[in-house]
Amino acid sequence: MHKATTTFNSFLLAYLLLTIVSVVNLQHQPSLLALTLTCLCVCLAISSLFILKLLISQIQQPDQEQSKGLASYFFQDSRHQQMELLRQQQRRVIEQQDALDEINHCSAELSLQAQSVASGAIQQADASQASASAVVEMSESIKDVAEQVKQVAQASYEAKSFSELGQEAALAAQQGTEKMVAKGEVSLDKVTQLHQKSHTVSSISKTIEEIAEQTNLLALNASIEAARAGEHGRGFAIVANEVRNLANRSHQSANEISQSMQDVQGNINEVLEHITQLTTQAQDIQHTVDNSRQQLKRIYIKNQELQAQTEIIASNSEQQHAATIELSAHINQVADSARNNTASAEQSASIAKHLSVLSQQGA
Repeated sequence: MHKATTTFNSFLLAYLLLTIVSVVNLQHQPSLLALTLTCLCVCLAISSLFILKLLISQIQQPDQEQSKGLASYFFQDSRHQQMELLRQQQRRVIEQQDALDEINHCSAELSLQAQSVASGAIQQADASQASASAVVEMSESIKDVAEQVKQVAQASYEAKSFSELGQEAALAAQQGTEKMVAKGEVSLDKVTQLHQKSHTVSSISKTIEEIAEQTNLLALNASIEAARAGEHGRGFAIVANEVRNLANRSHQSANEISQSMQDVQGNINEVLEHITQLTTQAQDIQHTVDNSRQQLKRIYIKNQELQAQTEIIASNSEQQHAATIELSAHINQVADSARNNTASAEQSASIAKHLSVLSQQGA
């Protein structure tokens, strides 16, 4: 009986040590830790019942054997048998005392181990509660991030809409500048033609001036010849005088036309210069509008990509939020299991203390 008790106690201590090592190694695996603690509590309860049964059987066995010894004493009157009976009784008392001492020692060890397991379970429950709180905070943070991502997606969508409007406005501006450039080129051609015609008019006016000067000289010569003719040349002198007056008036008109054409040519040159500048500026504006349109097109494409990415991020954030909620519930379940295991371990410790008291009373 003593050998069986020793073997069982050794097995129990080895199992307790292995369980403690498993508890330490499974700190980061809540579900396996809860299962291990539950198995430990069941083992403690079974071992407590076994030790109690062993204690009762060892307490009852000496009384039965003592009764048998007394009966043998009455039926056998041999001194040798009496001495042998006393020695056997003494050995049984010693064995009983050793068994009680070992039960007391095992009960104390069992109580310490149960207290250690209960303390570890409490720490695990506290850690699980802290983890659950951290997971809840993380879940709220992920939820906030998801809301912010949704706002970014909305802003990206609005930016894409504005970029579409910008592209339409840029296209309209580009078409307007193209028309303006075309009209400017037509105006430039017209002014160039007008400038050329003004030069033609100036040339004609110079020709008229030259003809007027020659006519004036001819009229002067005719007047001189009429004066030489006397009375016969008087009528011719009058005609020559009128021709000279017309030549002077033609020369004066040609001068005025020439002066006016010079002013017109000056104005035409200014208009031509302004139209050239406007055409150049319109071409620059057209180039700028075209570049702006290309940039708006790139912005539109980037906004589409950004919107797609933000939608993916928002979807992932929502999934993470749901996963953290599920994880928080799982951690709370682990914490509840740890609390239940704590209660079982405390109950096992109480049983171990009670066994220790019984073994001390039996001693």
